[in-house]
Amino acid sequence: ARLNAMTAAMGDEFVAVVERLSVMEAEGQIGAVVVSGEGRAFSAGGDLAFLNRRTRDTPSRNAALMRKFYERFLCVRRLPVPVVAAINGAAIGAGLCFALACDVRVAAASAKLGITFVGLGLHPGMGATHFLPSIAGPQVAARMMLTGEVVSGAEAAKLGVVVEAVDE
Repeated sequence: ARLNAMTAAMGDEFVAVVERLSVMEAEGQIGAVVVSGEGRAFSAGGDLAFLNRRTRDTPSRNAALMRKFYERFLCVRRLPVPVVAAINGAAIGAGLCFALACDVRVAAASAKLGITFVGLGLHPGMGATHFLPSIAGPQVAARMMLTGEVVSGAEAAKLGVVVEAVDE
């Protein structure tokens, strides 16, 4: 997917990976998991074509579809080992929400991070309103969610969104 945009198919693959990793942990084969993006992005967020199709559906059907979409990625919380998000590039919208669902976040200093739902006229989804305030505090969360501001990995570390920013 382009810039690791999140799709239902990617989510289904991720659920299968989480299930395999859980079995590996039970067998004593792993003690932690590191997730990162392929190429120059962590994840540019939800697939915009999928989101655009949501405008032509009913609110109740959208709620069910979005809940299922989010659950595919938020299953990362079920892993019985620590999960580190290694944010190697852009982590935007749902992409950053996925990273927020991990136990610890480390970002490239030049990575771009943002909760940009407001720019699309959308409520911040995928746990943004839960995870971001609990990680970075209510004021930082409000600033990021209400403005859609995109910050560097270095700034995200100063704000407490990531534990550390590292040079590439």
